[in-house]
Amino acid sequence: MVTPALENVARTHAGSLKVVKLNVDDEPEIAARYQVQGIPLLVLVRDGKELDRLVGAVPERDIAAWLRRHVDIGAGTTA
Repeated sequence: MVTPALENVARTHAGSLKVVKLNVDDEPEIAARYQVQGIPLLVLVRDGKELDRLVGAVPERDIAAWLRRHVDIGAGTTA
């Protein structure tokens, strides 16, 4: 459910942010580093530091609103 929304956000804001998808089963060390306890989990990182996280399957409009609180991406994603 979250993947299509994230792909659209990534396309819409290419050059402003980078979206990376991680399979926690394949990369347990990275999952441990970010203390993943539930999926889906969105972690917003800037300059190597975590700014915020969003847990759970949320609609694209909520993802966009969450991002706008931290990143100047405008209002391009409102699905």
